[in-house]
Formats: sequence, C-alpha cells, structure tokens
Amino acid sequence: MTLKAIKSFISMFDIGPRNTRVGIETFATTVNHQFALGDHQTVASLITAIDKIPYQTGGTQITTALAYAATNSFNTGGRRLADKILILVTDGRSIKPSHDKLNCVTTYNNLENKTTNNFKNNGENNN
Repeated sequence: MTLKAIKSFISMFDIGPRNTRVGIETFATTVNHQFALGDHQTVASLITAIDKIPYQTGGTQITTALAYAATNSFNTGGRRLADKILILVTDGRSIKPSHDKLNCVTTYNNLENKTTNNFKNNGENNN
C-alpha cells in the first residue's frame, strides 16, 4: 500500500532534469539507498524503480534514517533551483518512539539547515 501511495504522490509533479527530482531511501535497522535525486528523469522511470523496491524489515530507526538523509541523500543529483523530494520508506513504527520523538526534531532541523545551506552555497556542484 505504501509504494502505491508514493507512486500516486510523485505522479503529481513535473519530474525531469530541469524540474522536480525525487530520491528514495528505505530503512528499518539500517538505511538502504534506493536511488538518488536525479537518477530518474521521468515519472514512468520513477514508477518502474519504485516497483522494484524490496520490503525491508527490522527495528525501525527513524533518527538514523534522517541522519543518513542529512549526510548523504541531498548531496547527489540535486540542482540548485530544482524542487527536491526525498522519500524515506519505513517498515513500521519506531522501536524507540520516545527516543526518536526527541531526536527527530533535532535531526530534522539539522537536515533542513544542511540542505538549505548546501544548495545556497554549493549550487554549482549540484547541476
């Protein structure tokens, strides 16, 4: 059901090299990189790739996934003025909900600051 919703969601955007770019990471105990921003240039290509994403199980570590995204996911394929959508797909509820609730806010803020600064200051590296 989740992948169907993701396909429906991305179909609303104008995907392309000069338009919106989408990346997907899946996670449970560990993060698995599925594809980077800019790997797929059309909605059809994205949907084909999404259909190939395997279901991952384990202990859900939301903070780990957000930290991975902050460090890795926005560094490849993002063009400075393009809309960038990163989708994190989980296998379920966090194994440490109270821990993740506290840490997710900090991690999200760090992610937002990092990606904003990355694309403001280093846009020439993200064509």
